[in-house]
Amino acid sequence: MMALARVASLVATAAVALAGCTDAGGQPVTFAVAGQGTAVAPFAVGAWSIDLSVVQVGFGPAYFCASPAADGDLCAVAVAEFRTAVTLDALAPAPAALGTADGVTGTIAGAMYDWGWSWPLTSRQPIVAAASPMGHSARIIGTASDGVASFSFTALVDALPPDAGAPTVRAQRTSHELVDDSSELRVVLNPQPWFASVEFATLAELAAQNGGAVDIAPGLTSYNALVQGMTSIAPAQLIW
Repeated sequence: MMALARVASLVATAAVALAGCTDAGGQPVTFAVAGQGTAVAPFAVGAWSIDLSVVQVGFGPAYFCASPAADGDLCAVAVAEFRTAVTLDALAPAPAALGTADGVTGTIAGAMYDWGWSWPLTSRQPIVAAASPMGHSARIIGTASDGVASFSFTALVDALPPDAGAPTVRAQRTSHELVDDSSELRVVLNPQPWFASVEFATLAELAAQNGGAVDIAPGLTSYNALVQGMTSIAPAQLIW
């Protein structure tokens, strides 16, 4: 089967690994991967009504494992790989084709993936994919209003891998039996929960000092809240 000591080694040895899987009894398969967002209506965060106009997200690469403990160290078998990174419109509810994933027949029980940034073992720092939105994990534009004050906000968010060779999102459970090329995976994003802990009152004060607009930049508590939202509160839904 495909050995998975670290995530970076998957990309470098994919062809050899897949051949090894075939020798062990698995048959090569290719399946379609689609992306889908959520049509988010204005929603409330405390006293604030939030209206999102742009949420573009970089997704991938992604790896699908036989173990639910899908992790760069703990996943002993990789069944399939989506080896590229793409940008998803997280507000578009219609599925859009993203490409294909390659693997071998077998049971998928867990997944791990990056948000547009990967950290190969051969690099001293994470590397952003060319397809990521403006060179970041997410590009966000919206407005907030509490009925008295209103302001616009933007954010360029980076959800980075924690260590060299490690994926950003790990051990995400998913279940599918990969038997042939007829499988299809939908990667579904819902950005609304990412804003649950954003401090809009604080952002309103900053916006008032800056002509009614604020950039949710690194160093702000609200920026960290968005990163946590993407990585742990509401990561991608993987629907087979």
